[in-house]
Amino acid sequence: MVAAPLAVEVGRAFYGGFGELRAAQRAAIQPVVAGRDVLVLAGTGSGKTEAVLAPLVHRWLGVMRRGAGRWRSRADRSRSVYLESLLRKN
Repeated sequence: MVAAPLAVEVGRAFYGGFGELRAAQRAAIQPVVAGRDVLVLAGTGSGKTEAVLAPLVHRWLGVMRRGAGRWRSRADRSRSVYLESLLRKN
């Protein structure tokens, strides 16, 4: 299973329990990571949510790790630390 453009911990957290990506996920990950608008149309249980959320989390973590995003509040920092801890567990 390869979620190529995703950070390892993001790919593992979202897709680690699956043998391979579904078609909707393979088609959506790269454009979402690139920041393009994406419309995912697929059946129930096809992985649409993960197809969009995983690359968004990947992008968000990249911004935070580079320091390009300034913490707007203590709550933002707490959410970021919590999310990173969840990703590291997987």
